[in-house]
Amino acid sequence: MRRVLKAALAGAAAIGLSSAANAAVVLTTVNGPNLDTAIKASTTNTVNDTTQVFGCTQNNGQCDNVSFTADAAVHITDGAGYAAISDVDGGGVFRAITSDPVPNFNAYQFSIQLVQDSFILVQYSLDGINFLTADATSGKNGSDNPFAQAGSTLKDYQITATGGESISALRVSTCATALIGSCNLSGAGTGQGIFLFKQNSINLATNPPPPPPVPEPATWAMMLLGFGGIGMAMRRGRRRSSTLMQVA
Repeated sequence: MRRVLKAALAGAAAIGLSSAANAAVVLTTVNGPNLDTAIKASTTNTVNDTTQVFGCTQNNGQCDNVSFTADAAVHITDGAGYAAISDVDGGGVFRAITSDPVPNFNAYQFSIQLVQDSFILVQYSLDGINFLTADATSGKNGSDNPFAQAGSTLKDYQITATGGESISALRVSTCATALIGSCNLSGAGTGQGIFLFKQNSINLATNPPPPPPVPEPATWAMMLLGFGGIGMAMRRGRRRSSTLMQVA
């Protein structure tokens, strides 16, 4: 019975671990933009030179379903057909920006240019409230978030949901060093200023119907124990029948 119990618990643990390992939002450097939906500057909500400006996921810009919120006043235009956010006076004062599209997405691509050499941290939110740090895939042990970036160099990044997650918001902020402890995880940059945040594009989430509920590890353990008990009972039954036949 002890062997059955150990096997059941080990199987439940393996199932729980495999379920958690399947989901991830990863960060990569790319050459873009090349996603399906360009985010343009809104032509219906043209508020500008404030800490919050608006974009649109329609080609004509006739909506305001994407908000860009920075930690300082910013200016938005359409740069080469994509929303381009810069400092009001061009001095690179803002150090963090959050893009919050109304339609959820499973991939987001952007280009960023810093005023001076610094590090950038890329985060995402699944609920629009709590932000998580995206897993980097280019560096050893996934340790390249925050990414080092040279000043005056435009660099392209993309976050992608590999486990079917529906992402609601993206946050980019600068950090003082490569250590995540030097970053402000609440959305205020600690590194150099951002000169441009542009070429924003997304792939909209398809929002498939939710999968059937997955039993908890404890439920799997009970099921495995039940199967083990049935197997033991059948073995005992066969032994008893064999013994009775021999006696007869």
